[in-house]
Amino acid sequence: MKEIFNRIRKYNFWDEANQEFGYYRTDYADKIFSYTNNRLIKVLVGQRRTGKSYILRQLIYKLLSSNISKNNILYINIWRMLF
Repeated sequence: MKEIFNRIRKYNFWDEANQEFGYYRTDYADKIFSYTNNRLIKVLVGQRRTGKSYILRQLIYKLLSSNISKNNILYINIWRMLF
């Protein structure tokens, strides 16, 4: 269990580690961010290697900038968890 937690910790913003955000896609990130005020689950789908993970990291950064606690955000990269 501790190994799984350490893998999850690597991709979250709980520590002060530098996260890579890639090219900021304002249109996509702002549009998705506008839907964060409701309790519905959001799913970001698309082809491989199109920037979905970077957009999610950018959304997390935007949530943190709007005073959401980093302890209330959980990012799980299932592909990285398996390998």
